Amino acid sequence: MFDLDKAIAAWKRTLIYNRAFLGDDLDELEQHVRDQVEGLRAEGMSVEAAFRAAMREMGRFDTAEAEYRKVYWGKLRRRREVIHELIWRGSMLKNYRSLTNSVVDVV
Repeated sequence: MFDLDKAIAAWKRTLIYNRAFLGDDLDELEQHVRDQVEGLRAEGMSVEAAFRAAMREMGRFDTAEAEYRKVYWGKLRRRREVIHELIWRGSMLKNYRSLTNSVVDVV
């Protein structure tokens, strides 16, 4: 038996760790999927077929990510969270550099 909530949760987990999508973005995308499924169900589709059709309509992950990245910094600016993002990215870069230096030392 197909469980729509579980299917949406699994789909959402694939996006949650991608920094291009803010929490509000994921909520908006989820609502869009749910609305699409509801509309397709009203046309007579099964829940599973409606979900799969909604996913196809949503498009490829990399396309959605590219579109959200276009507005990402603007959203952070409006939320006044740019400094937090820059600190996070700086920390990640620092960790990456220390890891690559450690690998070079080992080799």
